[in-house]
Amino acid sequence: MPPAPQYDTVDFAKLRRGRRGKHHELTQGILNDLAVLPKGKAMKIPLASVNGVSIVNLRAAIIRATSSQNLRINTYTDGESIFIWKEDTK
Repeated sequence: MPPAPQYDTVDFAKLRRGRRGKHHELTQGILNDLAVLPKGKAMKIPLASVNGVSIVNLRAAIIRATSSQNLRINTYTDGESIFIWKEDTK
C-alpha cells in the first residue's frame, strides 16, 4: 500500500492561471489606455507618478502584460518618463 499523500490536492480547473504581480493595477491601467491609443501617438507616463516603481520593473511588467495579450509595443525613456506606443503592424 502506497504511503498517504503529504499535501492536499485541488482541482486544476479551479486554479487561476494568469499572473497577478504587484504592479497589476498599474499595468491594467496602461493596457486600457493602450487599447484606445490612436495610431501614431505614444503614451507618456511620468516616472514620478508610478509610486517608486523603477523603470526596469515598470518596463518588465508592461512587456509581460502586453505579451500575454499578443500586443506588440515599443518603449522609450528619457529618465523622467516612459513612452509607450503600439508597434506598427504592416
